Amino acid sequence: MIRGGKMGRTYSGCTFDNFDAYTRELVLAMDACRAVVDGTSRGVILLGKVGTGKTHLMAALAKEFAGMRPQAAAFTEPADMVPVPSLRELAKQADSEADCDQGPTLSQSEMGSTKWVEYWPVLDLVDALREGLSDPGKKMVATRCGDCDLLVLDDFGQERETPFAFEELARILDWRYRDDRPIAVSSNLTVEEIVAKYGERQISRWGHRCTIVAVTCADFRIGGKPCAN
Repeated sequence: MIRGGKMGRTYSGCTFDNFDAYTRELVLAMDACRAVVDGTSRGVILLGKVGTGKTHLMAALAKEFAGMRPQAAAFTEPADMVPVPSLRELAKQADSEADCDQGPTLSQSEMGSTKWVEYWPVLDLVDALREGLSDPGKKMVATRCGDCDLLVLDDFGQERETPFAFEELARILDWRYRDDRPIAVSSNLTVEEIVAKYGERQISRWGHRCTIVAVTCADFRIGGKPCAN
């Protein structure tokens, strides 16, 4: 399943199959994302200017990792989400229904993947974290980002430079690093700009666990070869 911020219609149909990897850097970027899906990599960091297909790859990675079938690839927006019971609640429910006749069942293939992805444009994530200060229903966003099977952060570095945003993002990323949980990040910043904004500690940890790819193709939105949609 995929939870988190709004992916939107623009990217709901993005897959690896319809990504136009027409440069060596784009091939490397797509291969790095696929490696996260098949478990041979613990993360991917895509760095480059706007309009180079990074969000396409982030969306495709999220859906592929979650095991979403092509015919059911549309992203479920947060407003349509329903609460997922905890394992303890499900166990209690199973015990209470043990004496009942068994109803319809689904095979593992029909159920699909049980992998849990949190997909967040970073601006949306920071807003959700801030709302959690006053809204009890949103206090679990940070925990979800720390516990999910894959955290996808799109447009990292676009958030306002405030102590709150810096500390919350650093806490989530540190949490995942210590638990060896995979991440996928896209950013318009260079390595040098990330170091200047977040310090060497973050880029050092990304370099230790993740494949970092600089995407340098032209902006497809203003005349470059289309590589995002």
